[in-house]
Amino acid sequence: MPPENTPQHGPENPLNPAAVGVDQLARLLGLPIDHLRQHVAQGAPTNANGSINLVHYAAWLNTPGNSDPAQPVASGVDY
Repeated sequence: MPPENTPQHGPENPLNPAAVGVDQLARLLGLPIDHLRQHVAQGAPTNANGSINLVHYAAWLNTPGNSDPAQPVASGVDY
């Protein structure tokens, strides 16, 4: 498995949405890290260093067949 160590963000090192570590992303989203690791094992796109591009991950999640079967799939917004 690729390394998950990416620099922590802060005032001197802002968060790079194109390269977020799996552990860092789990904390940001409030999800168990195992949930994200499962997505990576299922084919969620990662960078060469094991980090995740938020835009690519969001697109992968919204591709039919890639969502968590335990979660409802959004079919649109009702106004």
